[in-house]
Amino acid sequence: MTSINAPPHPPVHPGHPVSARPTTRWRAVTAALVAAVAGAGLAHLGHRARIRVLRRELARSRHAARHDVLTGLGNRAVLNDQLDADSVDLLALVDLDGFKQVNDTHGHLAGDHVLRHIAHRLTAVLDDTGTAIRLGGDEFALTWPHPPPDALAAIEAVVSELARPIRLPHGPQLVPVATAGAAVAGTGLRGTALLAAADAALYTARATGRQVHLTTRPTPHPGPGGRRRRDTRPTPKEEIPWTPPPSP
Repeated sequence: MTSINAPPHPPVHPGHPVSARPTTRWRAVTAALVAAVAGAGLAHLGHRARIRVLRRELARSRHAARHDVLTGLGNRAVLNDQLDADSVDLLALVDLDGFKQVNDTHGHLAGDHVLRHIAHRLTAVLDDTGTAIRLGGDEFALTWPHPPPDALAAIEAVVSELARPIRLPHGPQLVPVATAGAAVAGTGLRGTALLAAADAALYTARATGRQVHLTTRPTPHPGPGGRRRRDTRPTPKEEIPWTPPPSP
């Protein structure tokens, strides 16, 4: 059987998000699925039946390539595509502070439960005005194609929504604590520059003990090599995150 070889990935440029180009990605997916269909004992099916199976597998793989398995949110590929298309006018990066202690104290199933609730809240608070994306771990991104009239208030509302208690299955309620850094697109602040500015704003919010920091201009990145450094020192708001809410 003739094999289909995908072309090599494009060169990686330092400081830029790493993502396969759509053409490369889907050629590789198509090649893998053609091989899977050929080797999965489907040769007995008619031509149309094989095509239907292949289309279903392509749709499933295409969805999986752009969505987080745990939460159903878009993944980093969605953010990269939006930035490449210059379709983001407001970008917020959101971290869940101290989330590791949820897994350490209550187990990873409890952590997964919390992340699904967080994803649901992010989707609900955006209400079709933007896109919620899980970047990985406890890090999320929110994108708006058009900034709300009061961008700072909109992001503060997101952080407030995330702070509502979450009850664990067969366990206590926990109060999430989130930090957000955001950047509004403008002259010189598009694409990867917008991502770098939001990343730096998140670092500033964490370093100053504020929950939200918004910038409207390119910001020199504080981290080495253009990457944000996580500040592991406890700030006043980080000393008691994820604690059960006080009894009424």
